[in-house]
Amino acid sequence: MTTGKRREGEPQYQEFIDEIRRRGPERMGLMTSWAWLDDPKRLAFMLSRYKFVAKMIEGTEHALEIGCGDGFGARVVAQAVGRLTAIDFDPEFIESAQSTSGDRYSITFLRHDLLKGPPPGTFGAFYSLDVLEHIEPAQEDHFLRNAVATLSRSGVGIIERLLSNPRRMHRNFRNSVM
Repeated sequence: MTTGKRREGEPQYQEFIDEIRRRGPERMGLMTSWAWLDDPKRLAFMLSRYKFVAKMIEGTEHALEIGCGDGFGARVVAQAVGRLTAIDFDPEFIESAQSTSGDRYSITFLRHDLLKGPPPGTFGAFYSLDVLEHIEPAQEDHFLRNAVATLSRSGVGIIERLLSNPRRMHRNFRNSVM
């Protein structure tokens, strides 16, 4: 679709300019909008972690994201898997994800609290980024057991946890393996 008006700029951009003018610019969700306003480089770090996950579980038929927030990064993984179910216990984040996700990628956003049990279904992979540090230490084992319970027999799980003091953690790890 073209506007009939000849662009003064480079012609290879005409197709996407017409499409975005037709659809309107994409919207970011609640968390991602805040990151863009507060510290834009945070988005680069966030998306790089999603790219890592996408590469690790590429080809998985059905994957689960645990703690999807506003779902912004889910699109990166959705490009690499057959279907993606993304859960979060916060209703505002799920509402944000559903309202900004569009129809281009096969992502189902559901409100679910993993501490109350595994979500329905079996998945070839799950991943959870920047979530475990929000779980009370006494609840971590329960959280992890429910996450693992979602997996098929040969499924894989990826959990990334921010460290409050990475140097101390590294020192403790080195001391425990030496």
